[in-house]
Amino acid sequence: MKDERALQYYERLLSLGSKNLDAERSVSNNEYHLPLADVAEVLFTTARHARTVLQALQQRGWLTWNPKVGRNQRSHLMLHFDAKTLRQQLGRELIEQGQYESAFSLLHGDQQQFSQLLQQTSGTMVREGQLHIQLTYQRAFQPILPHKPLRNSERFLVRQIYSCLTACDHEGNVSPQLAHHWTVNENHTQWRFYLRPRLEFHSGLALTPEVVAELFSKLKSLPEYNAELAHLKAVNFGHQTVTFELDRPDCSFDALVSDLRYSIQPKATGGFRGASRGWMRRISSHRAFG
Repeated sequence: MKDERALQYYERLLSLGSKNLDAERSVSNNEYHLPLADVAEVLFTTARHARTVLQALQQRGWLTWNPKVGRNQRSHLMLHFDAKTLRQQLGRELIEQGQYESAFSLLHGDQQQFSQLLQQTSGTMVREGQLHIQLTYQRAFQPILPHKPLRNSERFLVRQIYSCLTACDHEGNVSPQLAHHWTVNENHTQWRFYLRPRLEFHSGLALTPEVVAELFSKLKSLPEYNAELAHLKAVNFGHQTVTFELDRPDCSFDALVSDLRYSIQPKATGGFRGASRGWMRRISSHRAFG
């Protein structure tokens, strides 16, 4: 029995408290002595199926059911949780299993409760042999797009999801990324990058030299890129190559294109794939290049 269905049955049992049962049937709060027929009535099912439901809920530890043999015999029923506590408990378990959408649905889309559970479960955990890191933020994320102004949290995610032609460490050392090699002419006005073979975006579409050339041509036309790309005269592409023609020397152009602002789009190519559901963002591991 699925969690949501089980919870529906349990909440119907909780309604026994509002049935104005006599003293013989209602022992105390959430504890009853009553025949199976009364339970079947509140569950809107047959006595036979009611017995199956009670056994299933008892196996979950939600209630205690001690049936009495004989027609109209009163059995003992004790309910262990209120509905809110049980929903939060189930929601927490689903979140810990990585089933965020199911947890959100179980909580009837209550963002406040869901956020509280996310905060309680934030941290690292291992599921199915993989390390999962869950971080909770107090604000909504802006679109995770490299060419837009980004705050530090968004910049971190961009670096996980997107890739550039090159990479540059804190000491200024440039290394290959989507381009496995590059050359430059003597006066540093022509830079040619050789793309790795069989590159793909997360969507499965091929990342071709033409796509890279079109991207840089579009970036050059954006006001926020005017200063850095003012010397970019032309971008050409060939077989697995992209060539940048500059109208003045630039000894560090390979470092320039390593900045996340120059991540290759429109889809991402990095080691993690991004997903979103309204206010929730998730990244999961993805086969990267190389």
